[in-house]
Amino acid sequence: MNRQLLNNKTVKADPCFGTQPSIVGAGLRACSPQKFDRGVTLVEILISLTILVLVTAALSSGTNYLTRRLVRAKNATIARNLAWKKLAETKAARIEKTRRSGIFGREFPDFKYSEEIKAPEGNFPAGLFEYRLTVSWPEAWQEESLTLITYVADYLQPPAKVASDASDNPEVSP
Repeated sequence: MNRQLLNNKTVKADPCFGTQPSIVGAGLRACSPQKFDRGVTLVEILISLTILVLVTAALSSGTNYLTRRLVRAKNATIARNLAWKKLAETKAARIEKTRRSGIFGREFPDFKYSEEIKAPEGNFPAGLFEYRLTVSWPEAWQEESLTLITYVADYLQPPAKVASDASDNPEVSP
């Protein structure tokens, strides 16, 4: 190796890059010509494959989790919409105390409902009912459900007579 003096620093010709000088003593290692003659070792390939498998497994696990969450959110939205549809059907008809259950037809065979209409506890006006609807569906290895509880008024019932202490013909004062 030829050593030359360049700007008061000792330099030598770099064996890896031909005539390009590298600074000696600057913490840079000279490249050995044998390094480029070697191929990739089996250990390097195994380390690369291990890293690739770990990254792929992490991405696959994340994708599966997001897919399950998406399906769950979709089913919950369908259940909520079916519950509102069933509530609208109940409000449109004459309301009477009852308990019913069933499925939502051929379009949604996995979604079942159970509804109960009863008089509310306490002092409430006639024609007001407590409506409880539970929609359930299978989700993975368990059953999910959504429960809607509200009060509905039967507007088709005749209004209840109000007792009055005055006669039916009110007096007209001059």
